[in-house]
Amino acid sequence: MIQNKPLLLRALAGALICIPVYASAGNASYYNTSTEAKVFPWKKNKKKETTEEVSKTDFEKIASESNLVSRGMFNVYAQDGKYYFEIPVSLLQRDMLVVNKLQRVPFELNDAGVNRGTNYETQMIRFEWNKEEKKIRVRQSRPLPESPENDAITRSVRDNFISPLIADFKLEACNADSTSVIIQINDIYDGSETSINNVFDNINLGTSAVKDLSRIMSIKAFPNNIVATSELTTKVREGMSAVNVTVEVSSSLVLLPEKPMMGRLDDPKVGYFTKDLLYFSDSQQKTEEKKYITRWRLEPKPENREAYLRGELVEPEKPIVFYIENSTPYRWRKYIKQGIEDWQVAFERAGFKNAIIAKELPDSIAANADDINYSVVTYAASSKANAMGPSILDPRSGEILEADIMWWHNVISMVQEWITVQTGAIDPKARGTKLPDEMMGDAIRFVACHEVGHSLGLRHNMMGSWTFPTDSLRSKSFTDKMNSTASSIMDYARYNYVAQPGDGVTAVSPHIGPYDIFAIEYGYRWYGLPTPEAEKDVLYDFLNKHNGRLYKYSEAQDPRSAVDPRAQNEDLGDDPVRSSELGIANLKRIVPEIIKWTTTGEKGQTYEEASRLYYAVITQWNNYLYHVMANIGGIYIENTTVGDGVKTYTYVEKEKQEASLDFLLNEVLCYPRWLFDNRLRYKISRKLHQWGVLNEERRKSLIRFNNSLKSMLTQQQNIFEGMNIRYFGPIDGHDVLGLTKVLKEIKDMKGPKLLHIHTVKGKGFKPAEEAATIWHAPGIFDKETGERIVRDTSGMPPLFQDVFGKTLLELAKKNDKIIGVTPAMPTGCSMNILMKAMPDRAFDVGIAEGHAVTFSGGMAKEGLLPFCNIYSSFMQRAYDNIIHDIAIQKLNVVLCLDRAGLVGEDGPTHHGVFDMAYLRPIPNLTIASPYNEQELRRLMYTAQLPDQGPFVIRYPRGRGVLTDWECPLEAVEVGKGRKLKDGSDLAVITIGPIGNTAAKAIAEAESTQKCSIAHYDLRFLKPLDEALLHEIGKKFSRIVTVEDGVLKGGMGSAILEFMSDNNYTPMVKRLGIPDHFIQHGPVGALHAICGIDQTGIYNTLIHILNS
Repeated sequence: MIQNKPLLLRALAGALICIPVYASAGNASYYNTSTEAKVFPWKKNKKKETTEEVSKTDFEKIASESNLVSRGMFNVYAQDGKYYFEIPVSLLQRDMLVVNKLQRVPFELNDAGVNRGTNYETQMIRFEWNKEEKKIRVRQSRPLPESPENDAITRSVRDNFISPLIADFKLEACNADSTSVIIQINDIYDGSETSINNVFDNINLGTSAVKDLSRIMSIKAFPNNIVATSELTTKVREGMSAVNVTVEVSSSLVLLPEKPMMGRLDDPKVGYFTKDLLYFSDSQQKTEEKKYITRWRLEPKPENREAYLRGELVEPEKPIVFYIENSTPYRWRKYIKQGIEDWQVAFERAGFKNAIIAKELPDSIAANADDINYSVVTYAASSKANAMGPSILDPRSGEILEADIMWWHNVISMVQEWITVQTGAIDPKARGTKLPDEMMGDAIRFVACHEVGHSLGLRHNMMGSWTFPTDSLRSKSFTDKMNSTASSIMDYARYNYVAQPGDGVTAVSPHIGPYDIFAIEYGYRWYGLPTPEAEKDVLYDFLNKHNGRLYKYSEAQDPRSAVDPRAQNEDLGDDPVRSSELGIANLKRIVPEIIKWTTTGEKGQTYEEASRLYYAVITQWNNYLYHVMANIGGIYIENTTVGDGVKTYTYVEKEKQEASLDFLLNEVLCYPRWLFDNRLRYKISRKLHQWGVLNEERRKSLIRFNNSLKSMLTQQQNIFEGMNIRYFGPIDGHDVLGLTKVLKEIKDMKGPKLLHIHTVKGKGFKPAEEAATIWHAPGIFDKETGERIVRDTSGMPPLFQDVFGKTLLELAKKNDKIIGVTPAMPTGCSMNILMKAMPDRAFDVGIAEGHAVTFSGGMAKEGLLPFCNIYSSFMQRAYDNIIHDIAIQKLNVVLCLDRAGLVGEDGPTHHGVFDMAYLRPIPNLTIASPYNEQELRRLMYTAQLPDQGPFVIRYPRGRGVLTDWECPLEAVEVGKGRKLKDGSDLAVITIGPIGNTAAKAIAEAESTQKCSIAHYDLRFLKPLDEALLHEIGKKFSRIVTVEDGVLKGGMGSAILEFMSDNNYTPMVKRLGIPDHFIQHGPVGALHAICGIDQTGIYNTLIHILNS
């Protein structure tokens, strides 16, 4: 059966999260010789039996003394393998509670954390007699919303909240005076009928019971309940494999009080679980909801009520009793008993003595421990490390009827780790693989006390630890006085990790605190008032007397998304930074001692205990980081009422947020070498390889774990985890000695490795460190003073990028669909102009060009008009995105390619010379390049007009040619070029600002040669101006093309293709970027190398004219 464990664990995954766990004892068989004969009739003398029954009625045949199994709320009979209930008619229409629990489970369920005592199903039902059809029906009884009896709306409540029928039974017989009826009930307990007992669905197996392998083991009757114990088997399949799963379950049917207990109204200032009921009345203007706290019915005996109200301590009419199951290890029983009875001090404050009692389960009760009247502490032999303290409620009032503490054996391992990791630095007794019983017993006591708190109705109070000042936790007098680490045992406050060696602190564990005493008094003090509403003023006054720091309450928050930093898990003190610093100081003392503390001297001992303790240290360190992180952007949330003068929401102080950020920078972004020693880990792994303990598959698993851990610590996803790549870092890239050390440590490790280094841009030059953006490309500067030598640009033409930025803002003011997008280049492309004026309409997506394009496509799909500005060379990274996410869908996205052409000193990686060649083949694109600044404005205006589709505008780095560049915004006809100058001997075709250089070369050639040269600005690479090109093809036999892009596939290639396709045969000379990478240097010099400066173009023109 073990080989099927993964199958079952997958099936049970949901059950582990959502099923509350309750405790109960096992059953004892009720069969004796007489009973055996009733259930197994083939062992009887059938001839004699037939003779005796001739004159009996149907009722007498079943309800005979010889068939009686058990007498109680219902009498239970067995005959011919069938079980019967004799139901008094007086109990029809009475509310009853079905409580179903697991009593025995197989290994697979136990290993998955689903154990004996688990309560898997609870529902309230009623039996009804349908006399016409001779049936007893079962109705699921849902609590009705409350409403005043004489209000008209009460009729509507009854009509609109009807409860469903879930089962029916044939009426087998009724007695002579019709005061009781008999039904046969095998189907609901042998797995055939699941309306009342549906175990396999509720533990998420989703299967049915196999009838031939399922049976009723016993049915016992008690004065106010019935318990049926069954053994049910199901078959779990996956593919071709299958496994049988058998569970033993008990199904209790509990008679609820005819009059529900009076509820007590909830208040957000004290943390109780609640039962919520809708409330309707004729006087309402909106529906209300009443929240009643869950609590035991704890009341003074009638004869003691006057004494109680005078303030005398009295015993309750019915105390709360917990039985410690006899499977609990003997050595821990007294500590569990102490943990339960620790609550007595709280009940005494509420006016009751001997209100809560713990007893060991005697043999006289053990046989009937599944009776709902017994609350039991169940001890489960399981590897799960947890404990739970839920309860069973009367759904009509919130009354706790029974509560079971579920205690998994391996919780001891968990608390042992807490003790060592949190107090080992200050207490020598807390060091080692096996701690003293007294120390472990104190831990068991506080865990039991916490879980009993839940069974009394209390929620977690995560504010409890904040109420004790951090510095006070280092004070022996304070800690001795409070004898706890928090004001509430219901916090997840653990041991005192704040105290340092030499502080002398010895009281380090959690215990009952002031809040717990206050909360119990709120829920359990008896006032003798007739209604919950009558108690409101008394409770309000009580709360007002307990509004100090020690009585604050806050619900639990997810530790990774906590809003109020005061209410967190596993934290201590009121200063997360200081508490965490002190906690880390203790962890630094522990880490070097891990091997020593976990070495027992036993022959053949492995490093299992050391690794367990090491992981516990890492977990504790991680907790400290989250405690501090909650301060950043945190908000203090108070439970306020009108007129109390307290703010409901207050931001965490700026100083605390700044201190928290500094802490995280130091502890997370700076590599914690004290915690992660790569060299040590490498040595251990090599030794484990030699021993055969660490094979390749296990090594990969460890790498995945290691990478996951670092992702958690750095709060970023590590994409290398799933690729089995060893990840190291982040480390300080400016620490040369440290960097060298790490490189030496990892260089001999097998397999791929990635070293993550953090550096500061401009490091070593203070002005650059302080203004990284400005100093990215500072130009000339004085290295001694840091003063940038900025030349006077007044009277000069503007930068193309500034024309773009200013024009974009101008367009955005008129067209509210325009959005700006740039991948980490807002200053370089002047998108910052729009960002400053309209911050909600410009997005810097970071260094992610592909995302910038896809993001733009998504917005365009929703009707917006993105201007996506990306440097030409970097647009290569988004080529796939352009095709799939923009062009195919013909979306209205304007792609602005800054730095098109040769860019100068940045070199081959930044030259934007490939864009025309790689964009030209893509369908649906419009590709244009402006001749000057005014043309850029006109093209931008044209691109934002409706239904233009994907529109590419490329322009170079640097300045234009016009000082008077601000022209009216008007449209350009798409695909229409310009004839800048007529001529007859030669045609020059240019695209973009390089045309200005060509114009100067043409003028020079015409001045030195007797010639006439025409100049055409193509303007659009796609679509081509075919009319213009036909004119050129028909008129000229010699053509020169000039572009600042690669020759292969560029504008010149497009001209050649057109001439060939249309049977024109001119001589075409193409000038542009040759087929090799161009080095870095001044743009003018690079143009000269490529022959596209004025001199190069002039020489080409003269050569062609003279040939």
